[in-house]
Amino acid sequence: ARGGAGGAGTGGAGGAVSVTNRSTIITSGDGSHGISATSVGGNGTGGKRGDGGDADGGGGGGGGAGGDGGNASASAAVQGGLGGSREGGGTGVNGLDGDGWASTEVSAGAGGNGGDGGAGGNGDPGEMGDPAQEENGGDGGAGGDGGLGDVANGAGGTGTGGAGGNITIVNKDTIATSGTASHGIYAKSVGGNGTSGAGGTGIGGDAGPVSASNYGTIVTTGNGSDGMRLITQAGRGFGDVAVDGSGGAITAKNWGWVQASGNAIYAEAIGPKGTNPIEIYNWGHLIGGTAGIFASGPTSTDIFNKGFITATSMLAIDTMGASTNIYNAGLVTGFVDLTEQRDRFFNQSGGVFETKMTSNFRGGNDLFSNQSGGTVLAATMAGQRESSRFVGLETFRNRGLISMIDGREGDSFTIANTPGGTDLNYQGGGQLGVDAFLGGPGSKSDTFTIQGKVSGVTQVAVNNTNTGLGTFNAQGIRVVTATGKTPNANAFQLEGG
Repeated sequence: ARGGAGGAGTGGAGGAVSVTNRSTIITSGDGSHGISATSVGGNGTGGKRGDGGDADGGGGGGGGAGGDGGNASASAAVQGGLGGSREGGGTGVNGLDGDGWASTEVSAGAGGNGGDGGAGGNGDPGEMGDPAQEENGGDGGAGGDGGLGDVANGAGGTGTGGAGGNITIVNKDTIATSGTASHGIYAKSVGGNGTSGAGGTGIGGDAGPVSASNYGTIVTTGNGSDGMRLITQAGRGFGDVAVDGSGGAITAKNWGWVQASGNAIYAEAIGPKGTNPIEIYNWGHLIGGTAGIFASGPTSTDIFNKGFITATSMLAIDTMGASTNIYNAGLVTGFVDLTEQRDRFFNQSGGVFETKMTSNFRGGNDLFSNQSGGTVLAATMAGQRESSRFVGLETFRNRGLISMIDGREGDSFTIANTPGGTDLNYQGGGQLGVDAFLGGPGSKSDTFTIQGKVSGVTQVAVNNTNTGLGTFNAQGIRVVTATGKTPNANAFQLEGG
């Protein structure tokens, strides 16, 4: 005989949240976000399995369904009701067969149904200057226990987490925060966890997509305060069979001005790969303290820039997790720190990457493509000698301009995969611009070092910093060093012949 199955428990869904700001928001105090919007699915818990006996155990009571969180269109905090729970029914009585012997053909009674959770109400419009939004689905009631028995155990009830709701935020005015961990915009959609009874299945709830658009101004000055902090988190499954929920996509768009003590944009997708890509679009200014952009997710990260991205730390873009694609047709100033996967940086026509310090492309078969009309600007300050480099890069394709011309010789730019190695592939076809003091033996120039092999032809333009008379120099002046194979002796040649 087999014990009864535990009842199922299902968490309610978090409500959708939509916020549009058209006025000035100023906050002070730690943890005081300008706009805060969260939607959290309820947790689901399956009932315990019944113990097996001489007879078939009765079915456990059904778990109560968690109430759904109401939709919010302005300031609200609504909680769905909690589902009820009921125990399994009683054991059946023994009967007598025709010969008067006691029969053990008995069955446990079926458990009662769990009560339904109450539905969360719709959020009422908030008061002016109170932009907090929160819509949480209720927790599903625990499934009823299975009936009693002695021989074989039944299956535990399935626990299913509720889904997090969609979140959409639009800022059209000014947001200013001054407290620690006080983000300009904070948005998070979370799927509920699903926990089964013993021997059952736990299924996590899906996170909803999160979208934020800024047309105005966002300024944060407190420690660890991001301009826009966007998170999606899939629910976890717990049980003998565990299935995590799907993550939600993240989309951030900026046409305005974001200046933050933390990250100008922070985007994090938590959950399994497949349904939670990150896309960031910038036509305005993104100025971070920690980083201009930080993004982490398991599916993909795509960054499209036609504006300006930088940070006071000089860490312009920092990504983790899945492959990153950067499409730059604006200005990026600083360095990038990318993932262990296959990353690609396309410096498009009109795009300028003003490189500072060391950009690390890390693992994977990475590509930096300086396209026709694009510029890698490796020196900008005539008052000092500058040095920057790329490491962890497999291929550098130059069809545009690499420039160190700032009016003073002595700057350097180095590209490498393994520092000190020869395993980078440089593909020429564009230009290199340098400052050089055209004088006698010992004269200096800006220097470009390729720690790898070279193909194609790169034209070299020289800006002469010697304002006096020239001097014959039989030694020449070193401009380019390549440590790998260079099949073409004219791979770098003076512009104009």
